[in-house]
Amino acid sequence: MPVQGPFIATPLQEHIPGELASLVHRTSGKITDRDKKLGIDLLVDAYCDVVDHTLIGLLDEIGRSHDSSQLGQARRVANDVKDKARHYVGWAGGLIASHRLPPVIHHFNGLVHQIDLGSGDRSHAVLPVSVPLATRADTVLATLRDGSAKDLQEGVRLLSTIVDELMIPLAIEPKNLLDFNFLVSKPLDGAISLVRTLIHRMLARFGEQLTPELYPVVALHLEKFLILEHKTNAA
Repeated sequence: MPVQGPFIATPLQEHIPGELASLVHRTSGKITDRDKKLGIDLLVDAYCDVVDHTLIGLLDEIGRSHDSSQLGQARRVANDVKDKARHYVGWAGGLIASHRLPPVIHHFNGLVHQIDLGSGDRSHAVLPVSVPLATRADTVLATLRDGSAKDLQEGVRLLSTIVDELMIPLAIEPKNLLDFNFLVSKPLDGAISLVRTLIHRMLARFGEQLTPELYPVVALHLEKFLILEHKTNAA
């Protein structure tokens, strides 16, 4: 089935799609503790890939022409987000029975698509974005690209909205599928909120440091994964 836009697409490590597909196949039978561990590891790997290609990728691109203490601090925050994901997902995984994991495995497998974004077919995590976000992004990216943006605040707000929308398929929906009790759900909700707050604060502080000549760099990076119109080759 072709991917319908608008969406965010981030490339996945080569081992993820095959191992995830095999795990999906095994969910028709008994899920072992080894399967559960593999599933949790794959989910965290995919989550970290999204962070790498959206946030850390942007910081690295800007870092090639701009250096500041805020840049280093922003990168530490982004790495801290990945560390917290590994900690909390691993913690939650240890509290669930193996047979409760299949719905989450199927959910994440449904986000994996083989698509060509200009450099050949590759497996990506494809995450839908709302039409209002896409419409707003089209306008904001144009002003960043052509230099007419007066500051980066609209760009930062766009990135913050992207983060909020990504949290739904990456964190909130999987948590809901596991149907945890209150004692487990409460700290997980707190962890999701903490990660969101860390990213929002990092983006706000970092955005204040960027000068206008870097705005096109931000736009070009966002356009690598924020696909507002996806054109597929005709059969």
